[in-house]
Amino acid sequence: MMKKRLFSTVLLMMSVLAMPLAVSAATDKAPLEKWDFGYVPQKSEVSWVFYVRNPGTKPLTVTNIKAGCSCTSVSKLDGPIAPGDSAGITVTFNSGRYQSRVQKTTLVETDVPETPKLRYSILANVYSETDTTGFINALPGKLVWPAKIGQQQFAPATVEFTNRLADSVRIEVLSMPDTLLNWSLSAMELAPGGKALLQVTPLKAIAARKITDVTATLRFAKGRATIITIPLEFEY
Repeated sequence: MMKKRLFSTVLLMMSVLAMPLAVSAATDKAPLEKWDFGYVPQKSEVSWVFYVRNPGTKPLTVTNIKAGCSCTSVSKLDGPIAPGDSAGITVTFNSGRYQSRVQKTTLVETDVPETPKLRYSILANVYSETDTTGFINALPGKLVWPAKIGQQQFAPATVEFTNRLADSVRIEVLSMPDTLLNWSLSAMELAPGGKALLQVTPLKAIAARKITDVTATLRFAKGRATIITIPLEFEY
């Protein structure tokens, strides 16, 4: 069987509030940034880019990076960060067989006295095929394309979202990697029981190199909000 290497983009919609972060006394004052993936299907990978900023007047060097657990991987930084500049680190979470609310925190240690430690937290509600995903259903839970380097064309794929509320739900697109895919959304508001189709067609730029840090975000809200993350996986 062909060995598969997956990279994930994501389609997100707003969800429950983040739980308080439990940290040790050594890091409880470290600055914190977090991203909530919302509902994520099992056996998937989702990624988010956090930025390490250098607020000082001297180059900042990252001396150590500690991932949240073995299910989380973090990209490396090449060289120091110039004063006033920033550099991205990609945190990738493998949902595996989790079936609960999870929170994983990456600790970044630097040589800058003002911010010697930084924390980057990702959160997700991992669900199985038999679980529900808040008041929005999403089918399928993820999209998968066979791919190869230099591929010129991908087939379009569609996710169907259904509103389970007795009220209408507004849809807002927060971010979308337009340089890497074409997409269309059939409705910007869902009536009670209504459906919206999101069609996604990756561009050939996806196959020009193996990308692992792309994220697309949508918000579905009516008074409250729900995030559902749809991984877009490419099998090489």
